[in-house]
Amino acid sequence: MAINIQFDGFIEDVREFDWGRVFNVSHTQWKKTGEEFEAIGKDYLDVTTDDAHADGAEAGDKIRVTGRLKTKRFNKKDGSTGIALNVRAESFEILKKGDPNNRGSEKTGHAAMNEIWPVAEIPGTDDQAPF
Repeated sequence: MAINIQFDGFIEDVREFDWGRVFNVSHTQWKKTGEEFEAIGKDYLDVTTDDAHADGAEAGDKIRVTGRLKTKRFNKKDGSTGIALNVRAESFEILKKGDPNNRGSEKTGHAAMNEIWPVAEIPGTDDQAPF
């Protein structure tokens, strides 16, 4: 039985192989405190894909991945056991800024208001105002 996973994250590093690519992806863990969200840590996952949708993906891009989660145990240099998280991507999407499906990248405050009501469209506004 496979563990299915879907998450958004940022590409940290890309490694190319004959059979495909491995993307090291960071995913921020969030905790809600009252009305605020606070970043409490990061997970790093290796995402393996040969998907053509991954073409052009590079470090810094925000992506959405759906796939199967696998864990792998390994011996660390200090002799302790570590666990690596690996995802075999079934779908891989580069998220574009301004895409309504791009959760977590929505604009807030003045930037959000300017998208709803651009200054040029508000009657009586003056771009030359001194303030």
